[in-house]
This record gives sequence, structure tokens and C-alpha cells, in this order.
Amino acid sequence: MLGIGPTTLWRMIKRGDVRAHTNPLHPGLQDPNMLQRVKWVLDLLEGDNPQTKRQYQPMFDFVHIDEKWYYLSKKTQRVYLGKHERAKYRSGKSSKFIPKVMFTAAVARPRFNAQNECIFDGKLGIFPFTYQEAAKRNSKNREKGTMVTKVVESVRKEETRDMLINQIVPAIMQKWPPSEGPKTIFIHKTTQEHTSLNPMKYGNKHINKVTSLSF
Repeated sequence: MLGIGPTTLWRMIKRGDVRAHTNPLHPGLQDPNMLQRVKWVLDLLEGDNPQTKRQYQPMFDFVHIDEKWYYLSKKTQRVYLGKHERAKYRSGKSSKFIPKVMFTAAVARPRFNAQNECIFDGKLGIFPFTYQEAAKRNSKNREKGTMVTKVVESVRKEETRDMLINQIVPAIMQKWPPSEGPKTIFIHKTTQEHTSLNPMKYGNKHINKVTSLSF
């Protein structure tokens, strides 16, 4: 493609004439989308009027969550084995249809005390979209009636809402620093299709409301 030999190209890379570049795929934003993003950022400024809005909110009351699909396995894995170690035999029903599972990660801003010691790391958890189901028949791996973990193959609005209410919100209530007193916690999601969580109040000693918002 470049019309030069590999050795010449390697020398050009060493000299810095050619550099590696990762070009990610960006979302196709229209003008309304970009205006909405600018408005969201400007709303984070603190102050009574535009002249005094010079500092952003510390975002201590925000929880950021994100979702991502992961394949349960890969077609090829590169590993390092010992001199006499045998490679593990991997098999599956099909190499073209590998099951995948979605995970949701929830994080918040860490907290440090006056001695610069971390009292809250902000890691609320990583939650998989799975469910338990009793086995319908016997097999060589388990007996009938044994609870088996299965993957939610299609994550819709109902599954996302169930994840928020039954896993993410309880994790927030359990791990949030009680020293901050009653406050409203904002759950910040980056998707629009799964935003059906209305503001909810909880009888917790230091969290009185959890509100969902999207960007």
C-alpha cells in the first residue's frame, strides 16, 4: 500500500516519520444532539447567575453506570505455558455463535479524609444480566431441579429497570458513605432507551432519594 519495503518502513517508524494511530468510531451527532450535550455541561456549573458560574459541581452525588456486551469465550486465546505444561482443550457447540452476556458497571467519585486516606473507593460493583432457572431434566453435569445460571440474551427496558431497582440501587444504599447525611443520588446513564426509572424514595438513614437521569 505504501510502496516501500518492510525494512524501510520499520526505519521510518524508528525515526518518527511514521506513527501509529488508533482511529475510533465516533457517534454520528446532529446539531440537536451537540446542543443537548453543551446544555448538559453548562447545567453542571455552580452559581446564581452566568457571571458567577465559573466552577463545576464536584459531582459527589453522582453515580455513573455503563453497559457493555462481553463474549463468554473467544475463538482463539493466546496463553503462555510452561515447558512441560499441556494446553487446555477448549470446545464449543459452534465457533460462529458464541454466547455473550451484558454487564453493567456502577462507579462514583472516591472520597478521602484529611489524612488523604481513601474511605470510599467509589466502586459500587459490576452486575451481569443473568438469572437462575431450575434444570428441567437430568444430565451428566447436574440433576433435575438444580438451579442453573443463564444469560439474558435480549436486554430490554424491563431488564434494565429490574437491574437498577434490585441490584444497583441496593448497592448504592449499602456502600454509600453514611457520613454525608441525607441527600439525593443521581444515576447518570449514557443511553436513552433504558431510562424509565422514576425518582424513588427509600427509608435509608443517609439516602432519602435516588433519581435517574440520562445523557
